[in-house]
Amino acid sequence: MALAGFVALACSSQAQTYCPSDGGTGNVFNIQRVQFAGIDNVSGDNNGYGDFTALQANVDPGSAYTITVNPNGPFFLRYRWRAWIDWNGDGVFAANELVYQDIGFGQQSGTIAVPANSPAGATRMRVNMSAFTYQGPCANYSLGEVEDYTVVVSDVCNAEAGSLTASAGAGCLSGEGVTITAVPNGDAVVPVGYQVLYVLTSEPGLVIQGVSNTPEFTVNVTGQYTIHTLVYDPATLDLSIVVPGVTTGFDVNGLLVQGGGAICASLDVAGAQFNVADPSAGTLSGGVDVCGTPATLTATPNGDANVPDGYSVVYVLTQGTDLVIVNAGADPSFEVTEGGSYTIHTLVYDANTLDLSIVELGV
Repeated sequence: MALAGFVALACSSQAQTYCPSDGGTGNVFNIQRVQFAGIDNVSGDNNGYGDFTALQANVDPGSAYTITVNPNGPFFLRYRWRAWIDWNGDGVFAANELVYQDIGFGQQSGTIAVPANSPAGATRMRVNMSAFTYQGPCANYSLGEVEDYTVVVSDVCNAEAGSLTASAGAGCLSGEGVTITAVPNGDAVVPVGYQVLYVLTSEPGLVIQGVSNTPEFTVNVTGQYTIHTLVYDPATLDLSIVVPGVTTGFDVNGLLVQGGGAICASLDVAGAQFNVADPSAGTLSGGVDVCGTPATLTATPNGDANVPDGYSVVYVLTQGTDLVIVNAGADPSFEVTEGGSYTIHTLVYDANTLDLSIVELGV
């Protein structure tokens, strides 16, 4: 089936109009050199302002980069540096977009961290230097310089679904619905604006059966089930495309960056797996009076047992009205050496969930 989605990118810095700023015309206090994420610009005096937006730094969300700046001016002055990057691309250097501030003689260096939720695309970086006081991003002053550059944020998808642990690997219908539950392992990464959804699929083919805000589902049919975590942005992944019983987890994953698509989202494909079975012991025929001991007691299965894959069958011999277990075996036939009332039972069980070593014969 065909599925569709879309990706939104941040506006280019060239589409924005930024506030003017100037450090003064023809003064000897200016920016000599700026190095940052691929930019290495030696400029000297630009009469207070240098437009170097043709030069671009390339950065990845969630990464950090070194910025190094050199002043041009008297060696005995302590120069004050600031840099802003318009991460959200709105054309404004906000207070929380001040990415670097330093003071010192000569060359200075620092680290600029790229927010993990930075929109992809081109945006503006502004660097200013002042000889005697820190200046704002839109300041006009007389002893320093301002330079603008372009920063390109890569289209890196930081969404991470993490993993789940099944609270129990198997479920038993026993004629009724069963609730299966998984527990998040705390390793999901949910960027700002993203949401978490849990998806129930069934084998074969990870066919989507339902979604929920919690990793808990009730199923009424036997089979192999998986609960997955989906971390997604509702603005880019339209979940109305999902048709329960038709759309598969592979269909959705194919739309995502991790599956070769274009949408930034994350699906835990492996998920937490469950085997929901409906075991039935069925019935046995037999039940006759036997005189004398030793005697062999034999029953016949009526063919109405249900033994799911992975389950085993054992026959149990009990004695008396309290049904005290006195023997067990692979066949419904037992030899007894003393008189009494006996019953042969069928037990259909999963050895992974029922440990028969707990049985103490005669007790």
